Amino acid sequence: MSEADSSTREAFSVPADHRLVQTGYKQSGHLGQYEKWTYDQYDAAGQLVARYEEWDEVSVGAGWAQRGWRKLSPQGAVLKEHVARDTK
Repeated sequence: MSEADSSTREAFSVPADHRLVQTGYKQSGHLGQYEKWTYDQYDAAGQLVARYEEWDEVSVGAGWAQRGWRKLSPQGAVLKEHVARDTK
C-alpha cells in the first residue's frame, strides 16, 4: 500500500490532514483496456472514513472511453460518483 499522489488527492478533495492510501490496482483488456484503482481515506486520528474506486476504460471496437470514480462509506454505500464518457 502506498500513499496516493497529489493529483488523486485533489480530484477526491481529500483534506490535507487525511491520508489517502492506494489499496489495489487491476488491469485487463481484450479489444479494449480497463484499469481500476482502489483507495482508503483515513482521518487525522487514523480512522477509516471513506473508500474510493477509480476506473479508466476504453472500448476500441465500440469507439468510446469512460473514466470515473466513486466515493464509498466504510460500509460500502455510494456517497458520490463522477463519470465522464467520450465517444469517437
